[in-house]
Amino acid sequence: MQINCRVCGQPIRGEDVNIAAAVAKCNSCQAVFQLQAPQHTMGNMAQMPGYAAPPSGGPWGGMMPVGGSYGPSTTRGAVPMPPGITVEAIGSDLTIHRSWFGWGAVFLVFFCLIWDTVVSAFIIGGVFGMFHGVGPMGILFLLIPGLFAVIGLLMTYYCLCCFVNSTTIRANQGELTVSHGPLPWFGGVLMPSSEVTQFYVSEQVHHHKRSISYTYSVEMFLRSGIRQKLVENLEDATQALYIEQQLEGHLKIADQRVAGELPRW
Repeated sequence: MQINCRVCGQPIRGEDVNIAAAVAKCNSCQAVFQLQAPQHTMGNMAQMPGYAAPPSGGPWGGMMPVGGSYGPSTTRGAVPMPPGITVEAIGSDLTIHRSWFGWGAVFLVFFCLIWDTVVSAFIIGGVFGMFHGVGPMGILFLLIPGLFAVIGLLMTYYCLCCFVNSTTIRANQGELTVSHGPLPWFGGVLMPSSEVTQFYVSEQVHHHKRSISYTYSVEMFLRSGIRQKLVENLEDATQALYIEQQLEGHLKIADQRVAGELPRW
């Protein structure tokens, strides 16, 4: 009997199967998932990455109505696991880890070093002036750099987060949670997973003086009709699409077209 990874679909080697614990680890994408008893064809399809269960009919005939924002169910190819993402699927629990580290963090290190060094020089100069009779000018040299020092501390903290933090998304039939750590950060989510009717990816365009950059968010529609962000500021569109795909497949949410979402391929 051949066992395939529930995340990337690659064959699982025999030495990567723990029969006693009924779990397996994929050597290709490093995903850990629980083994299940053989099912009929449709049951196996439901475990495939990117699978979305067909709409259950109802008064809208397969359409999901939220102000006309949803379109018919669609079928698209599975998004491969991108770098920086790891997945664990054990029983009804799906856990997605996303590392914050990127090459932009390396540039930020040098920027913070220059910023903090210049600000520190002004603060030291202000303190030196206060103790050598400069008077109000010394205080001025402390107040103005003080504001820039606060900005520098915030940037330095964010820089540290980029090196050590990761975002953890956990989903099961009861709860959907998002947390960031180990260093504290805002943007956590805790809500019943049954409140989510659709996930989708949006693109944000950032115009700079001489360039344009893009970030991506995984967002969701709630039963109340409200749009809410799940995770944001992703620099890789593939990461966002992969997270959407895994959550929809695990929670059995039919993939629907959403107005304003990232174009599909």
